[in-house]
Amino acid sequence: MTLARPRRLAAALALLLAGCDRDEAGASAGGPGATAAPSHSAPLAPSAAASNAAGPSRSGAPPPPAGPNAPPSDPAIAPQGFVRVRVGGVTPAGEGNAVLLVDDEKQRALVVFIGETEALSIQLRLQGTRYKRPLTHDLIDTMLDNLGARVQSVRVDRLEDDIFYGVVVLRSGNRIHEFDSRTSDGIALALGSEAPLFVASDVLDRAAIPLDADGSPRFDARPEPRERPAIAL
Repeated sequence: MTLARPRRLAAALALLLAGCDRDEAGASAGGPGATAAPSHSAPLAPSAAASNAAGPSRSGAPPPPAGPNAPPSDPAIAPQGFVRVRVGGVTPAGEGNAVLLVDDEKQRALVVFIGETEALSIQLRLQGTRYKRPLTHDLIDTMLDNLGARVQSVRVDRLEDDIFYGVVVLRSGNRIHEFDSRTSDGIALALGSEAPLFVASDVLDRAAIPLDADGSPRFDARPEPRERPAIAL
């Protein structure tokens, strides 16, 4: 994956909230997103191939519909109301760091302010390199692999009180599980598993900054001033 040039990222950040408090770690210690919600799971829907191989049921009825948490047949397809994005890069920003989630189709990007540890993990994964000892996300990858689970996708579901709320979707055998997650952790895990990243369309409509065709931020359309930046809790 090609990294966005730091100069472009820095310019994008300047458009938003230069000089604001960007310390994610302080907010996460007691912020509303610090406590993870219980996980939800549902069995996967039987595949079309399996249904065809088994033939129709004795009653002639079609197979039951998928549960509410069942993934699409192709995990790379964005769920309804979501847009697939790519990680544009990581750059220092004030007292913290920021990662850019790019919507190439509409030439816009979401700026997510993150902690130093998460920034290092994301940067290394973008570069395809590893630290000399396993970082937290490396350890999680290894644990999931040994338990027979895998990150299937990561979503940014909503923006509430200037906080991005993420969800990590795991697949384990014939079931999927959804876990409340900081957006920064979800991004790192998605990169480690080469899983797709999705952002809710309404979140992009509210918080994304416009980009030119070459990926540079557009200076002719400044966003409305905000008291502080959205953070990745």
